[in-house]
Amino acid sequence: MPDGVWRPARIAATAWRALPGDLLGRLIVRLSGSRISRTVEVEGIGRVHLAEDPRLGRWLDLVSRAPTAMTFGDVVVARRTLDDALVRHEAEHVRQWGLLGPLFLPAYLVASVAARSRGEDRYRGNALEAAAFAAEVRPRAVRAVSGYDTDRSSGSLRA
Repeated sequence: MPDGVWRPARIAATAWRALPGDLLGRLIVRLSGSRISRTVEVEGIGRVHLAEDPRLGRWLDLVSRAPTAMTFGDVVVARRTLDDALVRHEAEHVRQWGLLGPLFLPAYLVASVAARSRGEDRYRGNALEAAAFAAEVRPRAVRAVSGYDTDRSSGSLRA
């Protein structure tokens, strides 16, 4: 099929993830006074925009367990520089946002409630988190697209 036929489908897929994911992530970055520090390409998932800044900690502290990082659409907000394993973890959430779009947050909540109903921890037992933890050890290359490349692990490819 001609590329022009697929253009509306790509726009729809981007809008599905962006509303509210990407927009919320970019809003949090802006309100914190931070910026996207680097963009990486994660093999099999695509581009992930990382905002790694201690100022984002005040937003992350509002969430139970005060996580190191949190994903909104294709934007990851983090209180520190992430190693490749955590980038792969958060990239899995980017993939999930791409599939679930505006249903991601309700689906995450339902998965946490389901874990608690099984007597499991609402975070570790959450099916979306289980997939992200599995992604940490999956051999996916993380390549810098823009920003800095710290070449922290064997999975990193220099841009």
